[in-house]
Amino acid sequence: MVPIRENLVPKDKYAIKCPYTRTPTRVVIHNTANDAPAANEISYMRYNDLEISFHYAVDDVNIVQGIPENRNAWASGDGHGKGNMEGIHIEICYSKSGGKKFDKAEQNAAEFTASLLKKYGWGIDKVTKHRDYDGKYCPHRTLDRGWQRFLSMVKRYMEPAKAPVTSKFTPYLIRKNCRDALNIRKGPSTNYGILGQIKDTLRYTIVEERSGPGSDKGWGRLKAGGWVALDWVKKA
Repeated sequence: MVPIRENLVPKDKYAIKCPYTRTPTRVVIHNTANDAPAANEISYMRYNDLEISFHYAVDDVNIVQGIPENRNAWASGDGHGKGNMEGIHIEICYSKSGGKKFDKAEQNAAEFTASLLKKYGWGIDKVTKHRDYDGKYCPHRTLDRGWQRFLSMVKRYMEPAKAPVTSKFTPYLIRKNCRDALNIRKGPSTNYGILGQIKDTLRYTIVEERSGPGSDKGWGRLKAGGWVALDWVKKA
């Protein structure tokens, strides 16, 4: 996730911007309807004397916080309703013109929203939009592109990272299955130099297999070191 920076509203402006302490219960998504970066959005919100405020602005490179999450914001137009009083308000930047910066900002907002859901133990039903509270067509560009599409992005970020699939190799024993001495090479290919030879029919342990030039069946790495062509051995 992109970095989160704080540029909090001064406490002497709490009475205007965020007068109430509360426990948040949801996320509310907005679009800024202009093309300013997150830092500018938060700075403007902090320094004006309007009863308009929000918790976070998200752009293509970072997230900037302007209000603590345990305080309300005046963002969803519903007075003392659940949007203003219980929502964590996120403004997505660059929505006026759209383009690659908005695409990235929206992705960052979806990832950040997912992190908030995990933090508070909320489900996807706790992701709401400005329009849900006062009917304003906001987040306008996100709505134009499809609200369910945005929720699907959030869901993807909520999924745990999948561990790479690795197959567990089971070592096995082999014996030389040819009349001539069997070359032991430095790597899994006839392009590698010869380390030694197997001339007897004793058992040897293979601990890894790889494909490589010079052997149709591939190459086996000996527990003792070196590689042999599996064309010329049999399991013991």
